[in-house]
Amino acid sequence: LLAQPCREVMRSLRACLLGLIILSATVYSTKDSEDSEGLQLNPDEDNDEYVYNRTYADQQNSLQLAIFKNYNRNDRPVKVADNSLDVDIHLHVTHVSFNQKEQTMTVHGHMYMSWFDEFLGWDPKDYDGVSTTNVKKWQIWMPDVRVSNSINGIYSVHDISRNAHITLQTVSLDGGKTYTRAKVETYPTFSMKVGCIMDFSDYPYDDHACGVRLYTPRKMRQVRLNVYRGLPPTMFLSWSNATQKLTSGEFTIHRASNNISFYRFGEKENNSPITGNEVTKTWSIYNLYIFYRRHSATYFVTVALPLISSTIISLTSLLIKDVQFATLLNGLTFIIHSLFIREFSVICPVSVYLVPRAMMFHGFSLALTVFCFSFQLSLWILCSQTGAQTYIIDTYSKAYNALPVDPFPGFMTDFVKGLGDIRTRGWKRNMTVWRGEMCGLLSFVYLILFARAFLI
Repeated sequence: LLAQPCREVMRSLRACLLGLIILSATVYSTKDSEDSEGLQLNPDEDNDEYVYNRTYADQQNSLQLAIFKNYNRNDRPVKVADNSLDVDIHLHVTHVSFNQKEQTMTVHGHMYMSWFDEFLGWDPKDYDGVSTTNVKKWQIWMPDVRVSNSINGIYSVHDISRNAHITLQTVSLDGGKTYTRAKVETYPTFSMKVGCIMDFSDYPYDDHACGVRLYTPRKMRQVRLNVYRGLPPTMFLSWSNATQKLTSGEFTIHRASNNISFYRFGEKENNSPITGNEVTKTWSIYNLYIFYRRHSATYFVTVALPLISSTIISLTSLLIKDVQFATLLNGLTFIIHSLFIREFSVICPVSVYLVPRAMMFHGFSLALTVFCFSFQLSLWILCSQTGAQTYIIDTYSKAYNALPVDPFPGFMTDFVKGLGDIRTRGWKRNMTVWRGEMCGLLSFVYLILFARAFLI
């Protein structure tokens, strides 16, 4: 009776033992498979470069964990609260555009900023010689640089990019013995649109200067802006031509400069504050100035040349013997002149100070054309009025004889005598003389207006 249960127990034990053997074999084969897969996924474990890069990344992570452990990005990075923090700025301009109607200038480029953070220094020996690391912008203290003359307002966040790479480099002041601070460098992009005061009085030879003013809300006691190593701003507007020409639209940029000015007691000053009281009430301002002049290559052909041609035709009409034809020609010149004035008024920008001198010249020239047309039309009408002719000749003779000085120079004395007395030389001869004198007088006035508009 006891043999049967014993056999059953033995069978159960053999079955359990067989199951354990199978399970152990399965686990062992799975482990070997995982190890072989791991070897296949990391074939560079024995590669020196792979090991170095992995070690460098580990050192970077441990470095940033260490330096940011007790770091507060809201605190100004100076250990002595009374010390001012110097922030160096350099601008690299890649594009400039001007809007004459809005009187604005848009500048695109890269801004380089550098300062020293006294809470982020580390000893490279503790991190396998790592002396430089890259961090995110939101991890450290940053100067809040704004554009004071931005058309978007001083609180705009779109003028200077908020996404930029930050580079930290540990710095030693005693030849590598101790490291107490880190140099911070960043290169954000910017797209600043500012208002300008454009004076078009000398159009089309007008020169302009427009500025961009950068500042930080912190006073100089806390933050002071400086020009990086005293370098002027750099400009590179063409990526395909080594001998670039700095031209944007109708304007050519001939230079750019920068400086630091100071805002104190409600006024802008160029002198740096001296006393501590002035420093606590002064803001530093970084100024970028761009100087440019108009480059209107088509002005002479499209405006000046037609105007000069119509003026010459108007003066020449006074020398034509047939007064009727001369009057009609002068009237046609007036119509053409008016059309060119209209077109010029469309392309000429509005001035904020004075009417452009070129526009004044065109206006006076049109007025002289009208006067010349009226003068010849009057002579044409008087050709059929005998009584009026006699009255005008007598009046002109009395006025001429009443002059205290002979109006003609000596070399013209014989010529004037050859014309005879004003009363005896007749209406037609007098009319020819008067038209010639009017041509000379108007030519002299045109020369004065032209020199005043374009040469002086």
